[in-house]
Amino acid sequence: MNKVIVEFYNKRIALQKAALERETSAQDNYNNALFNLNRSNADDLFKLDRDYADKKFTLQRSYNESLASAQKNYDDSYKKEIITHNDNVLKIQQDYEQKSIDITKNYIDKKASIVQTSIEVLTSAFANSANFDLGSLFSASFTNENKLTTTLFNQVKNGVSATVSWWGTIASTGVSGLLKDLTNKLNSAKTLSDNAAKLAAQGYSQTFIASIISQGSDIGNQMADAILSASPEAQGQLKDLYAQIQTVSETGVTALAKQMNSGAKLATTALTSEYAQAGLDLQEALRDNSASLNKALTEENSKFNISLADSLNSLNEAKINAASTLKDSLADAEKTYNDSLFDMQTRLNNGLFDADKSLRDAIASSQKQFKDDIATATKDSMDKLAELQIELKKTADAIAKISGAKAGVNVMASSPAADYFAGVQTLAPPTNATSQVALGGQVINIKQDITNSTPDASATLGATISAIKYGYSGGGGTMTKRLM
Repeated sequence: MNKVIVEFYNKRIALQKAALERETSAQDNYNNALFNLNRSNADDLFKLDRDYADKKFTLQRSYNESLASAQKNYDDSYKKEIITHNDNVLKIQQDYEQKSIDITKNYIDKKASIVQTSIEVLTSAFANSANFDLGSLFSASFTNENKLTTTLFNQVKNGVSATVSWWGTIASTGVSGLLKDLTNKLNSAKTLSDNAAKLAAQGYSQTFIASIISQGSDIGNQMADAILSASPEAQGQLKDLYAQIQTVSETGVTALAKQMNSGAKLATTALTSEYAQAGLDLQEALRDNSASLNKALTEENSKFNISLADSLNSLNEAKINAASTLKDSLADAEKTYNDSLFDMQTRLNNGLFDADKSLRDAIASSQKQFKDDIATATKDSMDKLAELQIELKKTADAIAKISGAKAGVNVMASSPAADYFAGVQTLAPPTNATSQVALGGQVINIKQDITNSTPDASATLGATISAIKYGYSGGGGTMTKRLM
């Protein structure tokens, strides 16, 4: 019988070891799953944090670049507007100054023209009175010397085609006479041109030569021949007297006329009024020009201020848009981060739940198997003990027949199985046993509690999982496991 009991205890220890190995394996799987879950979650969290930080950095950099670009655009626009404004103001001022100069010049020119017109009233009258015809003077002098009549000389001077020349011959008539006269005219014209050149060479003025040429080729050649043939003294006097007459004719009363027209009163009432009106027109034109200047400057300043305001508004709008874009983008990035974080935590929780459930199921299954195996072993042992007890009873009965009933009872009472059948003793380890198992990097003491033959599977399972997950340290590091 002792052999059966020993075999039972050996079987019980083997079953316990097998259960512990299964639970240890389950706990190792749980620890590995927990490690892998935590490592994967840590990797994902590191990548998520890194991507989130990169995203925020990129968004901030883009925001800074947007601000810099907006500021540069504003600065460039401001500089351009300042340059344009200064150029416009300068042009307005230049136009004003030029117009003022033009107005003043027009006034001066108009005033000078009015004064000159007033002066010419006197100078023209004097010039007309002092003017003379050089040809008339010459013809009068020349006719008297040759004792011809004035009528004859005037006919020759005026180039009458059919008259009596001062030589006393009658000009030819008809076509042949016309051809002859034209030939003579041509020759006379050439001669007059040569004489004009000779007079110029002698130092006569252009007006003097022009007076001779204006007399015609016939009279002009006669006058030129007479002048050129005169003595040098006579020619000198002639040039001097003609120059003096010209000067007196042109400037004789010029100084007087200028003096008389230097005040506010001119030669005529109309010229005086026109002169005064020119001054009034000048003041009005200058006032209009000043008004145009002020208007142009006001419009330019208004345009400039509007441009500056538009540029500043554009800058502020760009800043607001950049800030809004940054805010929205950061909010989106944060939402994406939080959603990803939530998904990661959900995956981790699900993984932990699955691992925890797998561990609980494995331990529960192991304990159920252990309970079933202990029950089977107990039944087998009790069956064997029953068989041995039957055999022992037969032996006791035989002894009783030989030595008496009391001896048979003593045999049965001294049987090792008597206490088991009487319920005094159960098939349990003779003493409280404690075994150690390494779970999750910790050494856990499992105490075989023989004081309670009713195992609490739920408590045992919970204690085991708590020891694995949280590092059970209660009871001096001992986790009690009630055994069958």
